[in-house]
Amino acid sequence: MIFASLAPRRLNVLIPFYWSFQQVIRINTSSSRSVLTFSRYYLRTKTLSGQTLTSELSQAFVGDLGHYDCFNHFIRLDGGDGLYFLRGTPKSSHENKRLCRLNLDGSVDVVMDWDNRGSHLMEGTGCWGPENSLIRSFKIYDPLPNKGAIQIQRCDMPTGRVLWTRKITALVTSMTMINNNALAYGLTDGTLGVLDVLNGTVLFEECLAVDGISTIPTALAANGSQLAIGTIDGRLILGNLEM
Repeated sequence: MIFASLAPRRLNVLIPFYWSFQQVIRINTSSSRSVLTFSRYYLRTKTLSGQTLTSELSQAFVGDLGHYDCFNHFIRLDGGDGLYFLRGTPKSSHENKRLCRLNLDGSVDVVMDWDNRGSHLMEGTGCWGPENSLIRSFKIYDPLPNKGAIQIQRCDMPTGRVLWTRKITALVTSMTMINNNALAYGLTDGTLGVLDVLNGTVLFEECLAVDGISTIPTALAANGSQLAIGTIDGRLILGNLEM
């Protein structure tokens, strides 16, 4: 079982780090080194050091991959061919972000443009779609916090060409592919929905409730037409989707 965490924390003053985060991603590879663990440590001197470990605990990368903040740069993409992350341009920035891939040999590739000066995207999440596509969700920055549009979007990889866009009512907590032709998603307002991956049409959408009590889906996983839903109040819901 693979977990990802983003956990800012204050440490003892005798330790020269004041917060850190760690992200664990499973990747597809013919090598047995199928897990990358990425840690960044911010020092009191405001220098930045990052390290990536393989599942054998050997270092794949040590260095500066760029500025990070949880509003602009967090992205989790499981099942890919490397560890994907967002980096600004220049890499000290939170703007003009690029989706990058950190490979097992420590090299970094720029995969596609994520946003630009005309579309500052925040609060991102994503999953892999069919036919070499990426499905992502984001909020478009607006100086008024409640005004920014929130969307789910399918893009061609690696051109970044938008295949379809669907407006949604709240931020995405989790999303997962179902049978390679549908996308299940949960929102922070309690909505559970399913989209047709081909064109973004809504196939199903309703507010999630357990025993008549509203709740919020925070984690989704699919196995064929079976869907597992983890909720904010600690419940696990198992069900079958008929579409």
